[in-house]
Order: sequence, then C-alpha cells, then structure tokens
Amino acid sequence: MKKLLNKIIPAIAILAVAGCGQVESGEAGFFTRWGEVISSEPISEGLHLYEPIGTDLETYNIKNQIVKVKTPVFTKDVQNMTVEMTVTYNLNKSKVINLHKSTGRKYQDILITPSVLGATKDALGKMEAGDIVASREKATESIVRELSRRLEPHGINVTLVNITNIDYSDEFEKAVEEKQVALQRSIKEKNETARLREVAEQEIVKAEAEARAKVLNSEAEAKAILVKSEAEAKSIEMRNKALAQSRALIEYETVKSWDGKLPVQMLGNSPVPFLNIGSEVAK
Repeated sequence: MKKLLNKIIPAIAILAVAGCGQVESGEAGFFTRWGEVISSEPISEGLHLYEPIGTDLETYNIKNQIVKVKTPVFTKDVQNMTVEMTVTYNLNKSKVINLHKSTGRKYQDILITPSVLGATKDALGKMEAGDIVASREKATESIVRELSRRLEPHGINVTLVNITNIDYSDEFEKAVEEKQVALQRSIKEKNETARLREVAEQEIVKAEAEARAKVLNSEAEAKAILVKSEAEAKSIEMRNKALAQSRALIEYETVKSWDGKLPVQMLGNSPVPFLNIGSEVAK
C-alpha cells in the first residue's frame, strides 16, 4: 500500500503543477510561451501536458468553415448590382502556425472577408452584366480563381463559392426583359421564315415533278403517234407495192370498192366496167 501511495502522490503532484490540454480531431494545435510560438510544427491530436506557467496550448479549427458576404459591384459595362454569396474555406494545417504569427485569430476579419469582397469586385468587374446573367457558373469560377490567388499564400484553402443572389438595378432588369422579348420574337420569326421556305421548296419540288410528268406523258404520246404513223405508212407502202405487182389484185381491190351499180349512160363503144375482168385475169 505504501509503495502504491509513493507512486500516486508524485503523479498527483505533477498534475497539480502541470497544465493539461486537448487537441481535438479537426484541429491544429501548438504551444506558445508568453505569447511566442515555441512549436516548430503542429502537435498531434490528443491529450498534452505542459508547464502551466507562461505556456499555453493554442488550437485552430481546420475543418470547413463558411463566411457570408454582401457587396455592391460594378461590371465591365458599368452596370450596378449587389451580390450576396457564401464562401466555404478551411485552414492548411501545415501553415496554421505561420497564420497565427502573421494575422492571429482574427484572420477571417483581417484576411478572408476583405479578400472575398475584393476578389468579387475584381472578377465581376472584368465581365459584362449580360455574361453574368447568362452564366453564373462562369462568374463563380472567376471569383474562385481570384480568391484562391489571394488566400492560398496565407494557408487558407477556398473549397466552394456560391453566389446566392444578384440584385440588378431596375433599369438593367427592364433592359434584360426587353432583350429577352426581342430575342423570343426573333426566334419565332426565324422559325416562321424557315417554315415558309420549307413550304415553298416543297411546292417547287411538286411543280417540277408535275412538269416532268407532263413532259414524259407528252413524249410518250408523241412516240405512240410516231409509231402509229410509221406503221400506217409501212402498211400503205406494202399495199402499194403489192398493187403495183399484181393487176388482178388491183382489179380485186376495185371490185371491193364497187357499189354494184352500172353506169346509166355510156358513150359509143365504151367498155362496160368489170365485164372484162375475167379475160384480163386470164391473160
């Protein structure tokens, strides 16, 4: 029992005269003595004992934090607007000691908020108001680049910028509305023009097809007439040749065309038609 007390009593005495501090998860901690940093780098998470006289354990939150700002902005085309935004950031653990030495715990008021305001004005000041309206994402990316350029050297990482609201002047909003109306009207007119052009093209195609069909029909009819004429001419030619070659055939054709009536009057010794056909044929 005595031996146990000999061990416990010194421990209690050490705790009584020693300081005790905890570095939580998501924190960066270091020691200072009489306000001067004596740690060369952040210490590990967990419980730490230290000499309480003149020595303190400093801790900084290195988790994501949010700052909200609201600022007036003039764009490249001299349009006035008010921008509200939130910026999410965290501290680089390896640079926390330098941040403490250069700025201290009021780093948000001294560094972050002024940098957000300045970066927003600089980034949006290089853009025209219409571009910001058309692409808020592009505007946000521009702010992130400018803000990171300002804060990263101090060990402050910008993880997200969110523009929550942009309040344009009444004159600009009216101009934007009128522009949108004009744009919609232009689109409608272009669509109507395209529709009319398509209808006209269809009519042209139809007319060309009909004209082509008429030409083809006329050519077919002309060809048919030509063939028929050629056939009739050929037939006449063949009949003429046959008639020229056969007297009997001529007389036969004459008989075929006779109506069976003899002439009422005959002069002198005029022959009676068709009475000598047989003798001629016999010859």
